[in-house]
Amino acid sequence: MTFLPINRKNIVVCGHFGSGKTNVSVNMALEFRKTLPVTLVDLDIVNPFYGSSDNAEALRERGVRVITPGFAGTNVEGMTLRGEMLSAFEAEGAAVFDAGGDDAGALILRQYRERLAGNSALIAVVNFLRPETADVPGALGMIREIERASGLECAYIINNTNLGLETTPGLIRDYFPLSERLAEGAGAPLYATTVLKKHLPCFDPKEIDTYQVCGIDIYTKTVYNIGS
Repeated sequence: MTFLPINRKNIVVCGHFGSGKTNVSVNMALEFRKTLPVTLVDLDIVNPFYGSSDNAEALRERGVRVITPGFAGTNVEGMTLRGEMLSAFEAEGAAVFDAGGDDAGALILRQYRERLAGNSALIAVVNFLRPETADVPGALGMIREIERASGLECAYIINNTNLGLETTPGLIRDYFPLSERLAEGAGAPLYATTVLKKHLPCFDPKEIDTYQVCGIDIYTKTVYNIGS
């Protein structure tokens, strides 16, 4: 199974440091590009070391337009997007925004909530193996922080629980129940549970359907796999 289409032009992907949201953003952009034009906007001002921009050349080779950071100002509140980034709102097809890793990073979205309103989906990416989001209250708190900072409501949740290349199918199964509880608590459906593509055959059809299990590749540096 792959990422299902989302009936919104702007897909805003948020999550705490280590959630894997940048890798999810890259995978989503490549998947959506199979059927429509896609622009990937790197808005991660909190942890630029792990940003989508690292994959810009490879993404462009596969037909994804990539817009990299060009911020004016020296603090989050004063940052503005340059003209090229603003063009993502008008571009044909879908725009995937790899947004800031926490409430501070999400603040930049608030400046553009009028452009985002009505035709956007905020997706919260959660890794239950990171200390800030190790349980439902922590993960839900992260989502609420991002909602308050961005002025957007969470539309979907992605369970991206992983230990990088050390992740096993059994580990992912262990966190199925937490992802269900988080979705219920957040009032947002579970859009996907991500697994490495090589692990997809390890899940039965019922699991895939119930937990929206999607196969992904690792394109980005991770806190577990620097240099891999």
